[in-house]
Amino acid sequence: MDWDAWRSEFPILQHKTYLNSCSLGPISTRVKKALKRYIEIWEMEELPWDETPWDTWMKSIEDVRVEFARLINAKSKEIAVTFCASTALSSIASALDYRNKNEILVTDMDFPTNYYVWKAHEKHGARTRLIRSKDGISIPINEFEKVINKNTLMVSTSHVFSFSGFMQDLHALSDICRERDVLLAVDAYQSAGTIPIDVRDVQIDILISGSVKWLLGGPGIAFLYVREDLIEEFKPSCTGWLASQNPFEFKSDTFIYSSTASRFQLGTPPVPNAYAAKAGIELIREVKPDKIRKRTIDLTQNIIEKAQTANIEIRSPLNPDERGSIVILRVPSAYESYKTLIAKGIITSYRAGGIRIAPHFFNNEEDIERLFQIISGG
Repeated sequence: MDWDAWRSEFPILQHKTYLNSCSLGPISTRVKKALKRYIEIWEMEELPWDETPWDTWMKSIEDVRVEFARLINAKSKEIAVTFCASTALSSIASALDYRNKNEILVTDMDFPTNYYVWKAHEKHGARTRLIRSKDGISIPINEFEKVINKNTLMVSTSHVFSFSGFMQDLHALSDICRERDVLLAVDAYQSAGTIPIDVRDVQIDILISGSVKWLLGGPGIAFLYVREDLIEEFKPSCTGWLASQNPFEFKSDTFIYSSTASRFQLGTPPVPNAYAAKAGIELIREVKPDKIRKRTIDLTQNIIEKAQTANIEIRSPLNPDERGSIVILRVPSAYESYKTLIAKGIITSYRAGGIRIAPHFFNNEEDIERLFQIISGG
């Protein structure tokens, strides 16, 4: 793979060193083109004579649903197109029955949404149980085994922790959940796009991701996967007109949920975001997640080796099998160093008291060398 050939796809790389895809993926030329097409349709340019913008736009929602399904080896009817992880998870939380089992396991390494949503549903009968990390980096798999009990309804956690880059073993976690008759919900915001995900192989019940980070499609759209045989069991109270079997046929005396994962959708869909997200996912699928995974392992290993040489504290897993595409470095005066990097055109993020570095497939060793020249005082 000629990785540098992909750099021309991202205009920002002409004037910035961009190492922040864990926060916001950079815009590509094809995403810009897709957004322009959305505007052209709004202006009713080159539309079929019998279509309105809404007809074409609603097709775009179906198109991006199919693209995300292909990415994770799901069926398109198992995918809901929504706005963000919070709305997706809230829809799931509002659909659960807490009368027989009510405990939801989360960790203190998960993104805050995962805790806030479940905590808010305690007034509806949920009980949130928090597993705390002992090292501030990881959660060993046996910590889940220790605390799952007869009241545990669901494990709701991240594939990759955004504040350390630790990658959980989903196969092992899924095995534990299935043995104990516990649902598994996975936040894949920090993995989808750089790590291959197969929901069938892993036997995941629920998965949430979005295009804002590694999927390179910008903010404002998210995807909710619900395993086919669970869909009919869930009747979310967090709902809207698009959750109906017949959204355009209002009847005041009945509400029939869609027979697909569309029952987790709410109102007017994020149309412009769908155009951008589809272009981003197509790009990821063209490069191929398995190749991206190998590339980001090489790049994060380069970062770790340079940090070890410079005696910089690493707050991420050293083992690549336990690491996503994120490395946190605790440098002296980390926030000031982060601001200096921005001033010099090197884009990272400041998290967990350190500099969070997140290379994607389009980054190269020169980007990393430039980063270390600054943080090492060069």
